[in-house]
Amino acid sequence: ENGRSVEHVDAADVQQQAIAAEKVDNCEPNGVWTPLGPGREDTVRGAVTKGVFASITFSRENYAYLREFVEDVSDCGVFRGLSFNLLTHWPEMVAKFGVTAQQRMQLLDDLWSLKKRGYPIVLSRAAYRALRANNWKRPIPQIELATSSKVFTCCRDVDHPSVCANCGYSNCVEVSQILAMKPTALLQVLRMVG
Repeated sequence: ENGRSVEHVDAADVQQQAIAAEKVDNCEPNGVWTPLGPGREDTVRGAVTKGVFASITFSRENYAYLREFVEDVSDCGVFRGLSFNLLTHWPEMVAKFGVTAQQRMQLLDDLWSLKKRGYPIVLSRAAYRALRANNWKRPIPQIELATSSKVFTCCRDVDHPSVCANCGYSNCVEVSQILAMKPTALLQVLRMVG
């Protein structure tokens, strides 16, 4: 309907209770990874096509479940790949709910390690390095986000330098590396959409 062949779906919407911190009944974390249960995999399989990517936003509550999330979503064989973001918000919200700078580095290192083991994570070497060093060129003028009242260049946070400075929108970083003609980013996009 929207003319795009590849869509991103928030894995929390598709895979209810995928992460204990997003527990449906009382919204309290129970410290246990809750994978796709009996019958749930068929529900997910019927809801998506092979062109859909699972996506997760990592926060303080769920980053420790990275490996389990990647393995579970990959093993179900429904999604084309895995996309992710790091919680991106006002600095005080990130301080309260996001990962620390050290956790961010470890999370990215762990994602890269899983990627090298063959998991279909949307992350080129160029984007991994740029995210880890937090040094890509932004805002990205080739990306636009439209709301009913405004068109933003790059994202809705572009007018807030303190938010932009700690951006965790990995797909934006990937686009920045593609536009910079980084070979690993170009190869990554060809593999993911080709």
